[in-house]
Amino acid sequence: DILYQYQVVATDVDEDAVLSYSLLTAPVFLSVNAGGLISGTPGNSDVGTYDVSVEVKDQFNAADTQSYRLTVQDVNDAPYFTAVLPTITFLEDDSTLVPEDYWYPYVEDPDDADAELQYTVKNDQQFVYSLQGVQTSWTFTAADDWFGSDTLSLRINDAASADSARFFVRVLAVNDAPEIVGLPDSLRFSSSQQDTLQMADYQSDIDSPSDQLLWYFETNDTTLKTNYDSDTKELILSAPGFNGYVNLFMTLTDDSAAAAHDTLLVHVLKDETALESIGSLLPGQAYLYQNFPNPFNPTTLITYHLSIASYAKLTVFNTLGQKVRELVNKKQTVGTHSVSFTAANLPSGIYYYLLRTDSGYSEIKKMILLK
Repeated sequence: DILYQYQVVATDVDEDAVLSYSLLTAPVFLSVNAGGLISGTPGNSDVGTYDVSVEVKDQFNAADTQSYRLTVQDVNDAPYFTAVLPTITFLEDDSTLVPEDYWYPYVEDPDDADAELQYTVKNDQQFVYSLQGVQTSWTFTAADDWFGSDTLSLRINDAASADSARFFVRVLAVNDAPEIVGLPDSLRFSSSQQDTLQMADYQSDIDSPSDQLLWYFETNDTTLKTNYDSDTKELILSAPGFNGYVNLFMTLTDDSAAAAHDTLLVHVLKDETALESIGSLLPGQAYLYQNFPNPFNPTTLITYHLSIASYAKLTVFNTLGQKVRELVNKKQTVGTHSVSFTAANLPSGIYYYLLRTDSGYSEIKKMILLK
C-alpha cells in the first residue's frame, strides 16, 4: 500500500543516442516510464519476493539489462468503518439482542475477515448490555421506565490498530397503565350512615400525574349511591334503608385511555345490630357472614371477622358431609377477611361452609350453587 519507485540510470557514449526502457520480468504492479523510472503500489495480495529485470536500448537496438530482487513486506492495514452505523430501536421496559454479525456490513479490514475483528460497545449510564451464548452478542436494556435517544460507540480492533464510530440507541415510549393499589377487598357500614374513601390513596401511575387519572364507578345494585368529587378524589358511599351486599366496580384510566379495574364488596347493614355484634365480640370470638352472592354461579365471596389473631380454617362441604374444598388453613391477623370460592366443576346444589379457629370458635352457613 506504499508507492515504490526505482530510477534506472543508463548512459550511452553516443551523444545522439535515444534510450528506451522496458521491463523484461516484474510483478504486475510495476511499470517503467520513458525516463527509466520504475514505480508501482503493491496491494495486500502482492506480499512476497520478485525478480525484476529491466532492459535499456538505443535506436539501433543496442541493449543492456539490469536485474535485482524486490521484496514486498506485509504491513498491517487498520480496520475502518465503511458507513454510518444504524440506529438500534426498541420499546421502553423491553430489550433487544444485537449479534456481532449485525456490524459486519459497516466495517472493513483489508487484512482480516470481519469475524476475526474484536468488537467492543462502550457502555452508557442509561444502558446495560451483556454477552450472550457462544457467539458474541449484546443485549441492550434501558433503565426502568426510561425512553428517548442516547449515543453509544462501537470500537473495532484487529489487535494492532483500531477505529471507533458512534451510533444511536432509541427507546420508544410505551404507556404504563395505571394501577389500583391498597384497595381493601370489602368494606362495611350502616345504611343510616355514609362511608368515605380517599381514592387518591389507591391510585398509582409511573407515567401520568395524579390530576390526569380519572375514576369511574358502577354497581350491580343502584341502591348503593356513589358521590364522587373529581377535584378532591373523595368518594362517598351511601345506601339508605338497604341491607345486603353490593359489588362496586371501579375503573382507573390515564390520559392515554389505559385502564385498571378492581371490585370492592360493600356490605350494608340496615341497622347497627351486626356492626355492634362485631364491636362487642369477646377475645377469641369471630363472625361469619353470609356468602355473596347467594345463590351463585360459579363464584361467591365468603367473608369473616376475627377479633384476635387466630389460626383460621375455612372448609366447604356437600350435603353428604364430604369435604369439597379447603379455602383457608393458616394464621391470620385481627380484622375482616374475604376469600373467593369458585365451583365451576361442581354440580348445582346446597353446600355448607364451616369456619373454625384455634380459639374454639366454630360456625357453619349454607350456600346455594345454581347453574
